[in-house]
Amino acid sequence: MNRMLKATGFFALVLSMLACAVIPSIPSLPGAGPQPTSLAALWPDVPAMDGLTLATDLQAPPFVHILLTLVTKQILGNGTDSGDWVDFTTTKTADDVKAFYTPQLMATNGWDPSDKSTCINGSDQGVAQVGAVCFFTKHSNGYQIGLIILASQPVTTTATNVFFVRVQTLDTTPTPTAAK
Repeated sequence: MNRMLKATGFFALVLSMLACAVIPSIPSLPGAGPQPTSLAALWPDVPAMDGLTLATDLQAPPFVHILLTLVTKQILGNGTDSGDWVDFTTTKTADDVKAFYTPQLMATNGWDPSDKSTCINGSDQGVAQVGAVCFFTKHSNGYQIGLIILASQPVTTTATNVFFVRVQTLDTTPTPTAAK
């Protein structure tokens, strides 16, 4: 849980940097370099919203690239853990993405249940470029898995970009023991 909190805090920092548009202007920032490899489809435990089209020519924006590089390699275990991403475009809005990826839907697909929304609105946080960000976690086979769904709409197009970032780290959650 502590690692996911660190990752979430780091992600908030990345979003604030994006709002100031400083990421592209810092070429020596950790995470700069070759584009991370994108997957060709969503994972089996992540349902696909109708209207998503795989974006084959879309490069990871700097904030997604840095998120993948730093979070999966430095923060989540000194390079021993893993992360993947896949990106799509859609004509739907970020609010549509937020409305689709509910805690109830994700819980039926194996993610940890939550009685509250796990999504935040970028505009409400002062980052208008990010329409919505949703966070989900689960524990499986000794790993803690985190999923970030980020929907953003560039000012140059009416399409919404939807990035799915999945990170996996060894689960250090203590197992409860029976009282004697």
